[in-house]
Amino acid sequence: MRLFAYGLACPQCYSVAGGRGFALCPVPMHELPDILKSLDLSTPAAAIYLAGLELGPASILDLARKSKVKRTTIYTLLEELRAHGLVEIIRKGAKDKFVMANPERLLHMEKERLQNLENIMPRLKAIWNEPAEKPKIRYLTGIAGWEELIEEIRNSRQPYLHISGSQKYFLQAIGQKRMKQIILAKDDVGQKRQVLCARDPWTKNFIKEMASPLREYRFLPENFQMETQLYLYAGNRVAFFSSEPELMIVIVENEAIYKLQEALFYSLWEKSTPTP
Repeated sequence: MRLFAYGLACPQCYSVAGGRGFALCPVPMHELPDILKSLDLSTPAAAIYLAGLELGPASILDLARKSKVKRTTIYTLLEELRAHGLVEIIRKGAKDKFVMANPERLLHMEKERLQNLENIMPRLKAIWNEPAEKPKIRYLTGIAGWEELIEEIRNSRQPYLHISGSQKYFLQAIGQKRMKQIILAKDDVGQKRQVLCARDPWTKNFIKEMASPLREYRFLPENFQMETQLYLYAGNRVAFFSSEPELMIVIVENEAIYKLQEALFYSLWEKSTPTP
């Protein structure tokens, strides 16, 4: 019994070993008070409980000596243990003795707490104000980044919205032939789009050559000219362009931001002029 008490072995481990000598307990004795503390016991109450387990029926003096807890606080701590159903009082002759509950009671306590938590979980979830998902942000750079974005838009196969500044930058960077290939590749998958575009000669000539039922163009209002680009696609992604000092694309993936930009797009669409 003394060997069990000092953490060299425990009856449970000994039983598992089939009675073939003593098996070392995986939890050192000095760590037990901290583990019991996690079960809503104070450290001194845990010390008294452990002392009582080893002593069996014990007096206040016995518990104080064994646990090294001040005798003046023992009564208060025994009340704490009694509230958890971990101690009972028995009378032996003219004296009271204190007997600690079977350690299985600790397991029952934990199961009871878990059951109570499971019972109230539906109510907790019902009042939980779930935080909105944070926007996902990606960065692409250069013409290679732009072509990666165009491929991503094409692969979505969904209609998309596009505010297009002057096409001069892209036409000069990749050439008119490559630009036509990119546009026709989206036509091949039947991808519809609405495009607000600049009124500059480069853009006017290009869209005149590339007319298609899949593409609906409108010229931006006279007082709303821009050099950059904006794509709204896949139902929740917005791609913002900046060409100074180099081409930079910021892709924001967030439904709320998408819906805001979509509302602004259609507000501008209503004020724009259909292309001839």
